[in-house]
Amino acid sequence: MKKILVVFLLNIILFADSITQHKADKIQDSRLFVQSHDGKLFCLSPKLADGRLLVGMQDCKNSSITRYDVYKRLAFRYNDSWVCASLGDRMKNGKMGSDYVELRPCVLNDKSQWFDINNDAFSLKAFSNMKITEKNFLLVATKNNFGNKIKIFEGVMKEWLEAIAPPVNYALKTPIYFYVENRTSGVRTKYYLGKNNANKTNPTNFYYDFSSGKIALYNNGNFECLKTNLSNLNASYLRFEKCNFEDRENDFYWNLNLFDGSFIFDGKNNILEVARGSDLGKLFVVTKDYYKINLAGSSLKNTQFFFDSSVYDLWNFNYRNAGFNSHKCGNERRVKRDLNFFNLANFNVLDENWIRRLYAITRTSDSSNDASGICGICMLQTFEIVSLLTQVYPYNPELENNNQGYLFDYSDHRSPFVSFQRRNPALYNLMQGAFNFWGNELVFGEPIYHRGVRAIWALTRNILPRFDWSLSSVYTGDDIGRELIRLTRSPAGSLYIALVSLSNGRAHAIPIVITNHGVVVIPTNNENISEAEYLELVRPANNLRSLELSVTANGRYQIEALTLIGLVGNRDNVLGEYLNQFDCTGDGSFRRGNGNFLNPNNANTCNNGRCELMEIDFMFSN
Repeated sequence: MKKILVVFLLNIILFADSITQHKADKIQDSRLFVQSHDGKLFCLSPKLADGRLLVGMQDCKNSSITRYDVYKRLAFRYNDSWVCASLGDRMKNGKMGSDYVELRPCVLNDKSQWFDINNDAFSLKAFSNMKITEKNFLLVATKNNFGNKIKIFEGVMKEWLEAIAPPVNYALKTPIYFYVENRTSGVRTKYYLGKNNANKTNPTNFYYDFSSGKIALYNNGNFECLKTNLSNLNASYLRFEKCNFEDRENDFYWNLNLFDGSFIFDGKNNILEVARGSDLGKLFVVTKDYYKINLAGSSLKNTQFFFDSSVYDLWNFNYRNAGFNSHKCGNERRVKRDLNFFNLANFNVLDENWIRRLYAITRTSDSSNDASGICGICMLQTFEIVSLLTQVYPYNPELENNNQGYLFDYSDHRSPFVSFQRRNPALYNLMQGAFNFWGNELVFGEPIYHRGVRAIWALTRNILPRFDWSLSSVYTGDDIGRELIRLTRSPAGSLYIALVSLSNGRAHAIPIVITNHGVVVIPTNNENISEAEYLELVRPANNLRSLELSVTANGRYQIEALTLIGLVGNRDNVLGEYLNQFDCTGDGSFRRGNGNFLNPNNANTCNNGRCELMEIDFMFSN
């Protein structure tokens, strides 16, 4: 790990005695009554004109229902799906002074969908120089006063305006791209995925809904979703078919596996792939067995798909919420302070409170093979210790004497999974399926240790979602020795999760901290260890020999492979400041969230009002 001496700007919350929060649950979907400049009454509704689906004014009898949701999106029901008022691309890019207001898929990361309604009039806060007017019974966005004034008929729409409705979805728009590597030169070329091909220069907007799992294309009110159709085959080309974007259907469900090279899986864990050569960009799906035998060793090896940064941020927020790692809840204020996150250099493992806590953790064990999926007791204890060092130590280096841990409660001779499952059911279930999802044999004959490392690395990024992590593995005695030497030379403040493959065929996990006093290896999963032996093992090592003894528990086992998952830095995610879920009171200070995965029906308001998403600095293509 490179020397990191960076002062990180962290978001720290001032917590009140009680947390005020209001659920966005007042659904007032109705027709949207407006008045034209001459006082006549109309309703806004989708209207096809000149090959575009626009927002039009028409007789209210046959108009569409509308929702003004918590994220300020003006959504219309059309063809059994929600579509939202948006600006056209040329208008957003400043290439036109006026244009009609279009209807496009409702997403979080399109600032032209964030409408303010003040004084009965529409405006776009992200485009403060624009006005919303009317021309030829169509809504117009204009910079030059083109068109006639229009306003909401407040007398009829009062309840609709006051209601803070839940979000219509948690969908995002994103390009999907991949790289083709020249096997001779090693040069990688970036290609954007299209409907049936790929190109180097023109991104296609795909739409992904986290609830339905659908990857869709959109054209004037019609969605076409990528359908998986493997049936009893090993491989099959795919096509986009007309769909309802919101309904979850197995044949249209895709899981964006963002933590393992960004494979995309269908609902049965078959792998999405993309053709090369003359069929470049053509999508097909394969079983994992077919992939590892026929594709993993070919030029198609490890096709990784990449997405807009907002996709990663929303997925990351999902796991922060599930693991009580969100920064704030409800109306709690956000206060920015300078904090040197890497003050672990000063960590004193022999401090009375810390040694008592760490000793209690390793004795929270029943010496059984109790586990959740791939994670045994040592792995869960490692996650607990790393959580304490990164989430508690920076704010409270003294640490209180408390048997209620970060992830589980401490009790001698008792498996930590008992309280972990009770306190963190979503994370427990995630662990249960981790190896089956991330640890499958993707290369023919792939060793189980490789597969386990892949699963643990992916899991670490979910269990500890506030941080970015590096990964390195070595498999020979000489390389292991060099890796241990690298540890002794790592900068103070570095933190690692060490995974070791043992000569008895088992694996073990331990945290390692580099301090000003030396390298600290913290033992895990030893219910009968004495205090004297524990103190000897955690004493900072200052040379290779003492480090080898600490890592091997005084030479009790032999290491055949070593993996280091290293803390790289803080992972900022401003989504966590706005998209909190009810009830997000969490599990103590600095631990907000409701312990579940995203659900539009659990969305909180922002200060009892709609959320200003435009404060989020999204990076996305138009």
